[in-house]
Amino acid sequence: MRTEPDARDRIAAVRLRRFRGATGDTEISLDASRPLVLLFGENGAGKSSLVDAIDAVCNASRGSIDDRSSTNAKHLVAAGARVEDVEVAVRTGRGEWSAVLKGDRVVGVPAWSGPPVHVLRRAGLVRLVDAQPSERYAVIERFIDVAQVESCEASLAAAARDAANAAKSLDGALAQAERALEEMWIAAERPSESAEAWARAQDAAQLDALHAQSERANAVARAAERLQHDDATLADASRRVEQAQAAVDDARAALDRLERAGTTRELAVVLREVYALLGPDAEACPVCERAVDAAALRARLAERLARVEELAGAAARLESAERDAATARASIAATHARRAGSACALAGLLTVDRLDAPVRDAATRLRDAAAATAADDDVAALAERAAALRDLAVGRAGKLQRQIGRADAVRAAYDQVVARRDELHDARAAHDRLQAVLLLVRRERTAFVQETLDAIRDECNRLYEALHPEEGLRIGRLRLDEKRRRSLHQDAAFGALADVPPQAYFSESHLDTLGFCFWLAATKYASRGGAPPIVVLDDVLASVDAAHAARLLALLAAESASFTQLVVATHQRAWPDAVRAGDAARVVDLVELGAWTPEAGIRRA
Repeated sequence: MRTEPDARDRIAAVRLRRFRGATGDTEISLDASRPLVLLFGENGAGKSSLVDAIDAVCNASRGSIDDRSSTNAKHLVAAGARVEDVEVAVRTGRGEWSAVLKGDRVVGVPAWSGPPVHVLRRAGLVRLVDAQPSERYAVIERFIDVAQVESCEASLAAAARDAANAAKSLDGALAQAERALEEMWIAAERPSESAEAWARAQDAAQLDALHAQSERANAVARAAERLQHDDATLADASRRVEQAQAAVDDARAALDRLERAGTTRELAVVLREVYALLGPDAEACPVCERAVDAAALRARLAERLARVEELAGAAARLESAERDAATARASIAATHARRAGSACALAGLLTVDRLDAPVRDAATRLRDAAAATAADDDVAALAERAAALRDLAVGRAGKLQRQIGRADAVRAAYDQVVARRDELHDARAAHDRLQAVLLLVRRERTAFVQETLDAIRDECNRLYEALHPEEGLRIGRLRLDEKRRRSLHQDAAFGALADVPPQAYFSESHLDTLGFCFWLAATKYASRGGAPPIVVLDDVLASVDAAHAARLLALLAAESASFTQLVVATHQRAWPDAVRAGDAARVVDLVELGAWTPEAGIRRA
């Protein structure tokens, strides 16, 4: 719902210090009890400086200098002043707001919090009536706020493009996956009617069977290798038994020779004791006390002890050899048992019908026997073929593993085809949905904007008819370019002619008033549901004659109730004359400016 204007929101005074034409401190007071302000002054009196001051405070805008070339914010500074000297302020019934220059920007201190303030200058009016469609739209786009919708539309368009690109990429990936699968099918000599049918036939049950066969072949290889190892271990154990028995025989023969020579173990004990009692300086036998040659006696004792020690060594070697022989015999028995167990285990894994007859018979008997009862001939027969059986099993396992690898590769390639196909379907569906939503949003935005433009057109024609009654001039259509964003076309009616460009048939004055009515209608439309705006017109209707100036004044007086405040700046004397001569004086605050001088700056007349 539209808010009614509040006189407290009207501008009551504009204060300027070192800003544009204000070479000193200037304050222009306005009658806030009246909704329409007519700011009159000759060219160069400072009207545009006052309008730019309002624009700076209320919109943080650099004002009219942005419509001119080779200008920037420093040109807002009065001649001879410094940037830090500049200050402008606007006072209403609710408070005062100021603006200063910071670099190339205008900054509010504090920022304006009153109603919206819309400023129309001659340059904006020209763009409305005589510029390209995109520039025309730029003048009124702030009144048709669809920026968020356009942002969403842009995001949707980007998402739709991304989805289209993703679909294109997935289409290529799908073609690549299909080629890879077909190449495998061709390499396998086309076993089915199509590559995909062949791939689907590579089911899990077949793969499980291949894995089971591979594991069985590996188990046969391991069992054959164990039997081969146990057979080799048994052969080594047999050699160790033989070697141990030979060592026992040798040790016993050596011991027998020494004992036959009269050397006994008991004598060895006596000789050691005597040798210990008979010192090197002894003169008599410690037993019989007879005189002896101790040195000769110790030499003979040492010689006999050496033979006794040889006997002891032979006895020790015999004992050690007997222990080794016993250990070897125990080991060979255990190895026999292990080899028999390995043989029975291998026999249990073999497919016996594929073996040679002797080995088949031995393997058959071993499959039904326990290791403890297995015939040694059968075990030996199978052990003799263990290496060959292992090699066959390894070869079989390798072949099966290659089959599994090929089957896995085929299955993986088919899974890639299926996955890429599903992803492509989803990407295309997403693109279609995004495109549909984008078209819906675009259609709704266009319809909303066109509905708004139609309402603005109707209001524009009503205002224009009040200015040019019974002249047969009006806006026929305001329409957006269907192929370009933010591009506004206008068609007019001129007498019997319809849908013609107004620039081709309207006079300059008629074009100016047409643009003015269009802009005023747009500001009225934009104020729906919010605070009525303050509208400032800076010398935009210089081309109208006195009669039309009077009608414009009457129109503005009548329309002032729709706005918080209307401020009209003009240099045409017909305007203040119309105020004094008509009924508008009750709603118009006539502010006349005196001639500008460098010393006085901007001042009231």
